Amino acid sequence: MQAQSINELFWQGNAAQAAGDDAIAEAIFRHGLRRDPDNADADNKLGKPLADQEQYEEAEAAYREALQLAPDHAAAYSNLRQALWKQGRYATAKVVDRVPLEPFAHL
Repeated sequence: MQAQSINELFWQGNAAQAAGDDAIAEAIFRHGLRRDPDNADADNKLGKPLADQEQYEEAEAAYREALQLAPDHAAAYSNLRQALWKQGRYATAKVVDRVPLEPFAHL
């Protein structure tokens, strides 16, 4: 995994995911986060292969981290809602888009 930039890592991770290689995509996005830990897009991208592997709690954590870094990250809100829904946390999922993330810290 010798990428020149975070964008190249994103491309590689997206390609792995499109090929159905969620474990490889997860590893690539984790590598990207090690290189750039404050990258909200990397956290958001990491959540998708985790969710696809039914690791919904870990996906939720990745989306929450993305939102901590970029509170207006619309895709992360949408993905968080889906992860919560998959965990059966329907009431929380329904309100995620209507309020900031801080009220959900205790949930």
